[in-house]
Amino acid sequence: MSPGMLDKELDFIINKHHDLGITKANTFLVDNRPANVIHRKNIHNGIIVESFDGTPGKKNAKMFEKLQAISKSLLDNGEMPKKYVTQFYVSGEKTPVASIGSSFDDGLTPVPTRETRNKKRRGGNKRTRHV
Repeated sequence: MSPGMLDKELDFIINKHHDLGITKANTFLVDNRPANVIHRKNIHNGIIVESFDGTPGKKNAKMFEKLQAISKSLLDNGEMPKKYVTQFYVSGEKTPVASIGSSFDDGLTPVPTRETRNKKRRGGNKRTRHV
């Protein structure tokens, strides 16, 4: 996290606004800059989003609807919907991070998914019979 960016660090927010009842259990951060989310202090309470404007008819106009769906799921059962969890390389390791979108600032890209190879052999799994 860049110096002077404490206002985007969850511990700082909780300490500064504890009188409002803000805790790690009831707070998550939404940011379009991956560096503000993927560090160790925010990774479990942060959601990376594509940069967007909320103008109706634009590509990302539904961003708030997706954030509402995530908020509802977190409030109802305390879990992030799996469709919003993506694997990214963070410090060289595959790390699950909550995210909405596919094109993120700072060039962060999801780990490519690999196609599985479930090819069947000709003739099934029959053993060769020796006569």
